[in-house]
Order: sequence, then structure tokens, then C-alpha cells
Amino acid sequence: MSTNFIDFIREKKDAYIHQYDKIEELKEKGWIVDSSDLYGDGEPTIFFPHRLKKYYHLLDDNERESFSKKEMKKINRFSYFMRKLSPLILQTKQIYEDRDKLLGLPSGSLKKVNLPDEPVIFVSNHLFRDDILGTMIAADRTAYALCGSVPLFYNTLEGIIMYNSGIVLMNRKIRSSKQASIEKQKEVLKNGGSLIVYPEGAWNKSPNKLHIPLWNGVFKLSKETGVKIVPIVHYIKDPAYLIDKKDNPFHTIVDDPIDPRDYSEEQLKQIVEDKFSTWTYLMMEKYGKSKREDLFNGYDSLQQSWENQLNERIKTAKKYEVNIESKSDFRPKGVVDILDVYKSIADLEESDANMEEVRYAKRLVKELKNNDFQHRF
Repeated sequence: MSTNFIDFIREKKDAYIHQYDKIEELKEKGWIVDSSDLYGDGEPTIFFPHRLKKYYHLLDDNERESFSKKEMKKINRFSYFMRKLSPLILQTKQIYEDRDKLLGLPSGSLKKVNLPDEPVIFVSNHLFRDDILGTMIAADRTAYALCGSVPLFYNTLEGIIMYNSGIVLMNRKIRSSKQASIEKQKEVLKNGGSLIVYPEGAWNKSPNKLHIPLWNGVFKLSKETGVKIVPIVHYIKDPAYLIDKKDNPFHTIVDDPIDPRDYSEEQLKQIVEDKFSTWTYLMMEKYGKSKREDLFNGYDSLQQSWENQLNERIKTAKKYEVNIESKSDFRPKGVVDILDVYKSIADLEESDANMEEVRYAKRLVKELKNNDFQHRF
């Protein structure tokens, strides 16, 4: 082995180790909690040193340069290329739905969706890996995506594509990072860019909810900036892709822009929730019908079958961090969780007077936890 080659390897190793100094700097500044924020539960990949060295500043609460008009021109060129290429990358085919047909209306009853030339905020439901690319394709314009999957950005090849397609990076573990993302999104809109936001904050992993509660940030942003919201709703029969690709396309609806000047922040949120629920239900009714044996999928119970579906769905995503994804959904204040109610009883010390109630509560808490798929996966 030549001396030059050995020196080259040593230089690369030193450069790699240097990135761990950068990690300490990020921790000191409060931009990350620990190294797992950057590369997840596994080990750093070959992409990590370069990406951290070049893009560590994106976690800075005060970062604005990435959203300048000069940078947007570069993003526009790459984004156009990616939108044309993306249909070839999708795991399954994307089909655009006719809103009139889903609603049972005569053709032409609803006007064609016309997006304004000015920036808009696309809000999409979040179910499976392809809904990110699917939203980008459906938006059909350059739109910066709000991204909380930090390990995916810094530790995978996809991170390179994400940056060049337009991204607002946010560390979901850091409260200040979430707050700063609002100001960064405002910068994008101010400089003429559109946004893509997933207000559920995580995949909907519930077997019986059309969507999970929505975070308020995007609706507050829309009201403060006056920028219209455009709902995009996706449906796929099997998000785990267990069905053959040709029999399992995902269906997409792009709905009419919503002008925030006509509604309060809470009304905006309610409208989007209704859009998510209505279109998801109608597409489920049309495409999601299954026989009992299909639902059980060879398992003894629906719970076991759903757990298998979730495990398979997670396998389709790179750098899926359960410790982050299971805690990223919005939990409305003032809404009492039945699990918390019975847990307080189950935690009581047993006595002759309460033995029956406490034991019942313990059994119920165990059952509720087993069925709380949103926070288990």
C-alpha cells in the first residue's frame, strides 16, 4: 500500500473526527440535544461528514441566507428537474382524482382548481413514504418543505435532494427550533417562495382516524402573512406497499385555495381538517374496501395485523426514528386522554376498598397502551 494512499486515508479520518467537534459546538449552541439528533440511532454514513460540515448552519435559529432570492433561483432550477423525475422514483403510481366524481356531482360542477401566481402554503396529510414526493409533484411549483427529519437530511443521500429541492430544517426535539421555523417560513414567503407543510407532524398511524390532530403553526402563519392555504390529500390502500404496485396506486386531490382573510385561525384549521376527513373518507369508500380475511391478513386479530402493517410501513422509510416520530403529533390542551384518567387509578396502592377498581384500571391501561399505535410506532 503506497504512502500517499495511507496519508490520504489519515486525512479523511481526521476530517471525519473533526465533525464530532462540530457536534459539540451544535450541542453548546442548543441546536441539538445529542449526536442522535443528526444521524439517528445507527452509525453515521459516508454522507454525514460532508453534509454536516456544509449544512450544519441550517439548524441555526437565525439562519436566513438559504432563503434569499439568490438561493431560490438555484432551487428553482433543481426543483423543476426533480418534479419531472419524481414520478419515476415513486414506489407506486400517483393518480389524480376527479372531485366531481367522488362527490357524485355532474362533470364540471366544481371549477378547476386555479392556483394564484403568488406564493401559497400547501398543507398535506401524512401517511406513507411517497406522500412527500407526491405532494411536491402535485404542487407543480418550487415549494420549500418544512422538514423535521434531521437524521434523514444529514445522514442519507435523500438529504442532498431535499436541500436542493428547498427545505426549512427544524429539530423537533428543540422548542426554539420549532419556533424559529415559523420565522424561516416567513422568509421563504417574503422572497416569493411557496411552502409545503404537514400539519399532522407525523404519520397518521391510527387504524381508525382519518387524520390525527393538526398543529396550529401553519394556520397562524397563514393568518399573519395573508398567504392562501392549498390542501392536498393523499390516499393509499396499503401504505406498507404489501399489495402489488400495479394494484396499489395512491390517489391525490388538490383542493381550492383558502383565503385566510375570510376566516379566523381556528376556522382555517377546521376547514383543513374537514378537507382531510372528507376526501380521505370518499377515497377510502371508493378504493379501500376489503374482505375480512384481507383485514386480518393471516393474523389472529386486527391488532396483530395492524402492528405488522406499521412495521412494514416503517421499513419503507429511511432513518425513521421511533423515539421522535412517536412523540411528534399534536396533543390539544384541555382534551382529557382516557389513558391518563385510568392510569391515575391504576397507579394507586391497592386496598380492600379499591382493589377491584385498581385491578380493572391496570387491565384497561395495558389494553389502551397496546392499542395506542400512534405513540408506540
